[in-house]
Amino acid sequence: SGGGWLMVYMYGVCKALRQLKVDERAKFIGTSAGCLSVVSLVLDSDFDAICDSVVHDYVPAARASWRGPFQMRDYLVDAVTRHANVDNIHKLHGKVTIVYTSLSAWATRRVSRFKNPVHLLQTMVASCCATPLVGLPFQHEGEYVVDGGLLDNQPLFEDGVRTITVTPNVFAAADIRPSRYVPPWWSMYPPTQREMRWLFALGYEDGLAWCVRRGLPGAEGVEVPTEAATYRGEWKTVVGQVAGYRSVEDAVLAVAGLLLLSEETVTSSVIRLEILLWRLVAVVAALLQWTTVLWAVLAAVTLMGLTLLGQHCTLEFVVVLGAHLTVAVLKLKEACW
Repeated sequence: SGGGWLMVYMYGVCKALRQLKVDERAKFIGTSAGCLSVVSLVLDSDFDAICDSVVHDYVPAARASWRGPFQMRDYLVDAVTRHANVDNIHKLHGKVTIVYTSLSAWATRRVSRFKNPVHLLQTMVASCCATPLVGLPFQHEGEYVVDGGLLDNQPLFEDGVRTITVTPNVFAAADIRPSRYVPPWWSMYPPTQREMRWLFALGYEDGLAWCVRRGLPGAEGVEVPTEAATYRGEWKTVVGQVAGYRSVEDAVLAVAGLLLLSEETVTSSVIRLEILLWRLVAVVAALLQWTTVLWAVLAAVTLMGLTLLGQHCTLEFVVVLGAHLTVAVLKLKEACW
């Protein structure tokens, strides 16, 4: 699937699939960041070297100025030029399908034959053209084209074909996806170099773990590393800024999931709405501290108002109110002092 900067997770998964030689007996289809992964896999690219380029070159460039995040097309072209091994382009024919969107026809296009390295590069750029981060739509094969994820973010082969789906999006449905919480906004703006390293390692571990669980040929006796699974990062997300590091955030999300399985109450509806809106504003909340402050204060005031009016006085509701008040106080203190 697509994934923006989360592509390094899929690079890690592809490294695991190559180690178990899954690529030798499979066909691949990918859109956006997913097409980068499968092309690199079939062309025998060095995923560790690609990760090094992302971590040491592209991430610092993207974080250096406000223009950095909008130059992803330059990073893409550079990465393909340096690592794609386009001399092996014949290996792609009939084995790899790249998906992009035709704006002219408002339809999905699938390409599995590539005329030459330039045609391959243009098709990959079309598949990854998430405007405005990867530039504006452009003409390719006589049509204006844009990111393949616009109409088909998790492309599949025809029905009945056994398929292994991979996504770096923790909330999406796929066979292989992050086993740890990964902030969705990382797809648009890269985290620190250390976190990108962790994301690559997590993809590698998740890929191996899935193959071992499914008993794929060659997975017998494979030792799955646990470095990424036990990693404690220093970054703080919307929840993490108050509650702590990644392990605490994982626990909060797990508890929220259990609450959503309970009977329909005002409290569960409030939590469901908050989680939904939190996902939508994750990028803004990460960049604008005051957005989170305002959110916490308004939520606390609303819940307190309901309590004072005598609308809800259950223990569950009081616990949620106390949590919101704590968040509001800590956020105000963090923002003002």
